[in-house]
Amino acid sequence: MTCRPLLLGGWFRIIVEKETVQGRPGREQRLDTAGNGAHMPGRKWYAIALVVLVAGAAAAGVMVYTRLSDLSRELVQVIVPGEADVTFSQPGTYTIYFEQESVVNGRVYRTAGDIAGLLVRVRSTNGAEIDLASPSFSSNYSIAGRSGEAVLTGTIVEPGRYHLAAGYTDGRTEPQAVLAIGLGVPGKILGTILTALAIGACSFLVAVATVAVTFLKRRKAIRLATAPQPGIAPS
Repeated sequence: MTCRPLLLGGWFRIIVEKETVQGRPGREQRLDTAGNGAHMPGRKWYAIALVVLVAGAAAAGVMVYTRLSDLSRELVQVIVPGEADVTFSQPGTYTIYFEQESVVNGRVYRTAGDIAGLLVRVRSTNGAEIDLASPSFSSNYSIAGRSGEAVLTGTIVEPGRYHLAAGYTDGRTEPQAVLAIGLGVPGKILGTILTALAIGACSFLVAVATVAVTFLKRRKAIRLATAPQPGIAPS
């Protein structure tokens, strides 16, 4: 490696010629004390962009799994045909899910049969019946060995204890199934999905911006380093 100073137009420049292994002159890197030299970022920034992308995807996945796991634990399960007392602690619209795969008290339920004809009723302690209707849009989940599909919704005005009773209209007792009840479940699932998408999109944009800026700065630095300078004869 050799260094040679040049005095051009009041600017002091140092030309650094890097020898390659084969002995041929390598690419020149000009360091300009007047501030005209281009800084070349290292290739490590490409690796950093990849790390940001992977970390964002991992964070989104962990967030979805954690929130859905918490949500599944909040759901109240009832084995039907049968009846049970259910406490609704907050007013609002509750969703009743039919869980095709479920676990209740350590017992695994897989309902492959048809539950058509299952009649579900919810009554308050004073006998008033809650109106149940089909959900306005489809909602389902699958997490931790449980998968459910929304089948009914109902609005609770007065929080408190309610009685749920479900049975087949033709009197049969099979197949047994698990119903899961929760407050605002579709909105929570949608919010979780949108948050995960936002995390993934942000990490992707940051990674793309990092790669683009690194590439452009490296290309500019290479172009300046190889461009002939006024008043300097090519060697």
